[in-house]
Amino acid sequence: MPSPGWVGGLAAFLMVLAPTRAAFSQPPDVATQSCVEAYEAGQQSRNVGDLLKARDDFRRCASAACPSLIQNDCTTWLAQVSEAVPSVVFDAKVDFESVFDVIVSADGARVANQLDGKPVELNPGLHTFVFERAGQPPIEKKLIVARHEVGLVVSASWKSMPPAAATASATGVSPGGLLSTAGREAAAPAKEGPSTGRLVGWAVLGLGSAGVVVGSVFGMMMFGARDSAIAECPNNICRPGGLDEIRRARDDATISTIAFSLGAGASVVGAYLLSRPEPAKSQSAARPFAVGPTFSSRGVGAWIGADFE
Repeated sequence: MPSPGWVGGLAAFLMVLAPTRAAFSQPPDVATQSCVEAYEAGQQSRNVGDLLKARDDFRRCASAACPSLIQNDCTTWLAQVSEAVPSVVFDAKVDFESVFDVIVSADGARVANQLDGKPVELNPGLHTFVFERAGQPPIEKKLIVARHEVGLVVSASWKSMPPAAATASATGVSPGGLLSTAGREAAAPAKEGPSTGRLVGWAVLGLGSAGVVVGSVFGMMMFGARDSAIAECPNNICRPGGLDEIRRARDDATISTIAFSLGAGASVVGAYLLSRPEPAKSQSAARPFAVGPTFSSRGVGAWIGADFE
C-alpha cells in the first residue's frame, strides 16, 4: 500500500502539471506561430542544402519575440549556417587586362551587372556561370562551390580583335567595301570530304597493319634461322655457319618484336582517332599526306610524307 508521503507528492506534481498542460492546449498567438513555422522551415531548408533560405528562417526565429527555447536553438543554427554559406568573386580580362563592364549570371539568374570585387553568396553545389560583355562572345563556366568556401574566384578571359578585323568578321565586308575573304568563305558551302583526323586515323591504322605484317614475316624468318642453327650445332657444338644462323635468328626476333609493338600501338591509336566524333570542318583544306613502315637489317621505322604548298 503506497505511503501517505508518496500520495501527497503525486498530488502536488499533478497540481503543478495541470496549469502547464492547460497553457499548452491554448492556441499560440500569431507571433509565436510565425516563430514555430520559421523554426521548422529553417531546418528543412538546411537539410536540403538551401543555406541561404535556412539563414533567413533562422534569423526570424532567433528574434527576441520568439519563445526562449526556439530562440536559443535558432541562434545556434544561425551561426552554423552563416559560417557555411560560400561566396564567389568574379574576375574578367581581355588580353590579360582586367575589365569591369561585364554582366554575370549564375544558373540563369543575373547576379552582377558589373564587376566590383564584392563577393556573391550562393548555395553550395554545382553552378553554371555565364560572363557577357559587349563585342565579345559569352563565356560559360561550370564550377562546384563547396560549403565554407569564401571568396572563390571565378574568372573569364577574352582575346581582343583589331577593329578592322572585328568589323569584317561581324559583317563579312572589308574596310574597302568588298566582301572579305572570311565573308566569302562563310557564304560558300563547306566542301564535303574526310577530316584531317579521319585521314590520320586511317593512315596510322594502316601503319599498324603493316607493322603486324612485318612482324609476322620476320617472325617466320626467325624460326627458319633457328632451325638452321639447330642443324648446324649438333650436340651444342656449332660450326661457323651455325653461329651466323644464331645471330640472324636473334636479329630477326628483335625486328619482329619491334614491328609487332609498333603495329599494335599504331592500331590502337588509329582506332581511337577513327572512333572520335567528326570535328567541324576547317576553313583551310587539309594537305594530302601518307604514312608507311620501313624496315632493314638495322631495325623497323616509319616514314611520313606530306604535300606542302
